[in-house]
Amino acid sequence: MTTSSGKPVDTHADDVSSKPLLRIDYCPITATPWDVPVPSARAIGVTMKSVVIAAFLIGMTGSAVHAQDAPIEFRMAASDANLAGCRGLDAQLSRVHSVTLQGDKALLKLAGGISETLKQTSPGLYTSVFTLSGVRLDVVADASKSPRTLVVTEKNRGCRWDATTK
Repeated sequence: MTTSSGKPVDTHADDVSSKPLLRIDYCPITATPWDVPVPSARAIGVTMKSVVIAAFLIGMTGSAVHAQDAPIEFRMAASDANLAGCRGLDAQLSRVHSVTLQGDKALLKLAGGISETLKQTSPGLYTSVFTLSGVRLDVVADASKSPRTLVVTEKNRGCRWDATTK
């Protein structure tokens, strides 16, 4: 059976309405490559550029977040100019300590298990004052430059311990 335009049509023999059940001239499974729309090379280039830029920005954001959470390790060393009275703190301060940046604060963890919160005083510069073995110590962590530094001072006797990252 054919339609008025001459195209073949399959109809069901028992169907009284004689409406076509299946169009034989069109089958989506056997579509040719010319039937599928292909984006232009310009559209592909714009899309790839957008994907690369997005991946780069996501990577930058991820690394910035990671840098905030990663502890910065320091090994303190006493200054050569320290007086004999300063040497009492050498054993506690001449170990590996870490500073973890947390936005406008930083967490200093001393090797003996003592933690101290440092406050940001300018971009990348964190300070605090705390007492260790009855001695008042001023701490300055500078993460704004490379290498990063950690300085601990005791102002009454002029004691100083310094550290830089590797």
